[in-house]
Amino acid sequence: MAALINFFLPVPAHNRFKGPSWIFYVFFGFTGLMLWRSQHHIFSSDGGSSSIAGIPIDSFVNGGAESVIGLFAQWGVSQLLLAIILLVVALRYRSLIPFMFLIVWVENLFRLGAGIYKPIGAVDPPGFILSVVVLIGVPLILVLCFRPYRNPKKSTKTHSTETPVGL
Repeated sequence: MAALINFFLPVPAHNRFKGPSWIFYVFFGFTGLMLWRSQHHIFSSDGGSSSIAGIPIDSFVNGGAESVIGLFAQWGVSQLLLAIILLVVALRYRSLIPFMFLIVWVENLFRLGAGIYKPIGAVDPPGFILSVVVLIGVPLILVLCFRPYRNPKKSTKTHSTETPVGL
């Protein structure tokens, strides 16, 4: 149990990621995707509600489209905050990458659950496909990342991704 806690919440948090280096690059790519997605929801004219999610906001009554666009923009702000935290972890606290993968996985799980419980009636948006990939892929990634923590004697620097502190 202690190994699992140290895996997700290492003391101290540092800039060394013990998992396979390709997982770090997946994390960095996902961070970039989150940054793009958040700014699109905030700054696009439809908030991504029609252009990405396929919600027919042009058929809504007065004020309805604006409400949906506003909600998507507010969701974009939440996504931006998470993306900034992901970026900080990718640049300065790489030992927290497994914890952030767990946070992203739980967020996707809850969002999919909310979407099933309260569907929006749109066609399957690209975010739905990514959510399914995250729900399947992240547990596999976490298992691969956990291997060096399970047997610390086999943990080597060749599997770490570290950047000088000055970054």
